[in-house]
Amino acid sequence: MSETQNRRVRRKRSRVNYLANLAKRDSGAFSHEWRRILEGWSCEARRRALSLVDDHGAPTAMAFGVIEEVDAVPRDCGTDV
Repeated sequence: MSETQNRRVRRKRSRVNYLANLAKRDSGAFSHEWRRILEGWSCEARRRALSLVDDHGAPTAMAFGVIEEVDAVPRDCGTDV
């Protein structure tokens, strides 16, 4: 795994741990933080949607990677979220 991939995995693990703990401690703060994260990912999905075709006109799935990542976070946080 490349160093970039390792950093991404560490950031995701850190985010999941933070959100899972926040959900247990303060559901209101969790909701606020989750909305903030979703807004950021929404912007990223829109940005990636501009790249739905490569230089040769072939379709890509970059925007869909964001959706998969967003969908996985609550599941990774556990059943309490």
